Amino acid sequence: MRSYYYLSASLPILAFGTAPPLSETEFLARCREQLTDDDFRVLQACSLLPDDAELPSGSAAARFRSWETCLRNLLAGKRTVPGGEAGSYWRHEDDFFSEIAPGVQEALAVGNVLEREKALDQLRFRALDWLEAGHLFDLDHLCIYKLKLALLAKYQPFDPERGAANLDAIIAEVARRSGRAEAPEQPMQENTI
Repeated sequence: MRSYYYLSASLPILAFGTAPPLSETEFLARCREQLTDDDFRVLQACSLLPDDAELPSGSAAARFRSWETCLRNLLAGKRTVPGGEAGSYWRHEDDFFSEIAPGVQEALAVGNVLEREKALDQLRFRALDWLEAGHLFDLDHLCIYKLKLALLAKYQPFDPERGAANLDAIIAEVARRSGRAEAPEQPMQENTI
């Protein structure tokens, strides 16, 4: 596997719960300049979603996909109504990761939905830390970095103005579908409680 010493060493350190120091677009632009075409295609295929993108067998990205599939299968089973079936959400697992079950139990015990999602993302971040061991300057390191950036970026777009605009759009769509008059023209007031 090819090494990217300068690129890897020049990237800022990432820590869960902090703002990403650069966007995914900026990161990919830096990488595009230095990676081979094949390596860049692999980097672009890395995703938090366990999709069917072509990833090198045994790579950190492929291992994370297996880990994420295991996590999602466990969550599907936990979120299924007793007596219900999670079969339509179930995906084939290539491996089993014993640290997932206790982490999911902990996360699902949290009452606040946002905090629950953060707990699951922190579990993901720890898994990426584990997968990063021994990959300081190679393509696996860059793939893990991209995945960590994506996790950190999930919590950046929480903007009250954008949220209010999205809520107004949802209300307008519900009103349209129900045949009622258009949604109120005035934007919703911020809760001052």
